[in-house]
Order: sequence, then structure tokens, then C-alpha cells
Amino acid sequence: MAGFPSTVSQFWGEEISESKPAEYAPDPEGDLTLQITGISFADGNANKGETYIVSMSADDSPPYTIAILRPGKTDQVQVDVLLGSGNEKVEFFVKGGKAKIHLTGFEILEDNGDDDFDEENQLGGLDEDDDDDDEVGIGMYILIAFAALVVVVMYSWMGWTLYQGIKEGKKQN
Repeated sequence: MAGFPSTVSQFWGEEISESKPAEYAPDPEGDLTLQITGISFADGNANKGETYIVSMSADDSPPYTIAILRPGKTDQVQVDVLLGSGNEKVEFFVKGGKAKIHLTGFEILEDNGDDDFDEENQLGGLDEDDDDDDEVGIGMYILIAFAALVVVVMYSWMGWTLYQGIKEGKKQN
């Protein structure tokens, strides 16, 4: 589908605490992916000296640590956890204190081409045969700009050379 994005993303967030774990159910068809990018304290209720261990477990497997937070030292961490099809449920836990923890990231909806709705045909777009034939990449624009620069320099040099020749001819007369 030329001209339309193949993915759409939206913000995702979840608040967990020691008394309130969270659960996420990945899309079994694989169209929706969750990407967790940040883990942080939700408020200032964490006490110095405490250590918060943030873990996740997929399909009742043992939990794996994905972040360790320490108030005043490590209040937030960047992570790159990608959850797609292949798991029925993913659970998030925190141990170490009473403070609330925020998990943030994006849900990404991917267009895998099996949708019944074809945006291009509905909006009067191109036929399916014309997918990307008329799209030009950045490399082509750079090549065209370079060729134009070469032409300008060449004509400038020819004009300067001609001017010098005329000037020399006048001196000899």
C-alpha cells in the first residue's frame, strides 16, 4: 500500500506495586506487539535504601528480572522488551517496597496485509500493480542534486574560460 504507514503505534502504560501485579495478554494473531521502553517510580513514596526488583513471567514460567530500581540512585531505567504472539499471558511483578512503579511503552499494530479493508481502493488510490513504482528514495534526490551541481560548475568554468579568452584577444589587438 503506497502512501500509507504499515504500522500504527499508541502509548501504553501500566502501574504495578508489590500488592498489585499486572497482566498483559499478547495478540495471538501477531498483529499487535507491545514494546516496553521505560520503568520508573510512579511517585515519591519509595524510601532510600530500598531496592525494587521488577520482573516478568510469560505463560507461568519463572519470573525474570527486567529492572532494578533504587530511590535516589536509579529512579528510572530504559529497557527494550518486545512482546508479540507466542505467549498467552505475561505478568509483571515488583518486590522490595510499597512504592508504585510505572511500566511505559507502545502498542504497535502491524498491517500484515490480511485486512478486508483496502484503504487505497476505498480512497481512490493506485491500483495494486502500481505499488512503489513512482516512489523515489532519498538517494535519488541526492544523485539529482549532485548532477545539477556538476552542470552548474561545468557551465561556470566554460563561461570563465570563454571570458578569459575574449579578454586575451582584446589585449592582442
